[in-house]
Amino acid sequence: DLPFIFITNSEGENVLPTLTHEFGHFTEFLNDEGDNILMDSDCIDLAEIASNGFEGLMTNYYDEIFPDQADSARHEIIDELMENILYGCMQDEFQREVYRDPDMTLKEMNRLCARIYRDYGIDSAPEAYSWVFVTHMFEVPMYNISYAVSGLAAMQIWSRSETDFDGAVSIWEKFLDEGIYNRSYLEVVERCGLEKFTEPGAVEAICKPALDAFR
Repeated sequence: DLPFIFITNSEGENVLPTLTHEFGHFTEFLNDEGDNILMDSDCIDLAEIASNGFEGLMTNYYDEIFPDQADSARHEIIDELMENILYGCMQDEFQREVYRDPDMTLKEMNRLCARIYRDYGIDSAPEAYSWVFVTHMFEVPMYNISYAVSGLAAMQIWSRSETDFDGAVSIWEKFLDEGIYNRSYLEVVERCGLEKFTEPGAVEAICKPALDAFR
């Protein structure tokens, strides 16, 4: 069965970013030849590059789509990619600590969430509850880190598109051609010519263009 994209008016100003994100998944699904039975399942770290990377590429057309608000709209998308990296790491830290302590109480979870927020420089009350609204916490455990690592790849695709749009599109297409079944995340990132986040100083270097562009 082919996938479809369902968007309601409740998306408001997020209609285009949501459509762009999900269309990236749609394209990846159509491009992929299917599951590799030897690996049993797909690599969700790679799956999100198709969507997040496409969001970054689409900002190249924002001058046409939003002639009066292109810069602010572009800023919003890149800020969202940065948040994916930040919150993906935060939520992953939260989940890891919760899973290490199966007897952790709800109050302790809320305090843990608040403490992690503060560790990342985010003001928080003694207890924080926002983790409850992240449905992946319950439906797809340990999925949140995928937004962070895919965001680091997508950020590089966007950064390349600012100076070499066709080259950035080629990189994104390489990810589609690689698929999300046959190789690990780090293997595919290297094969597509992007920097691996595991290299010393890589995360800072990857994020720097976005930080410099929107200061």
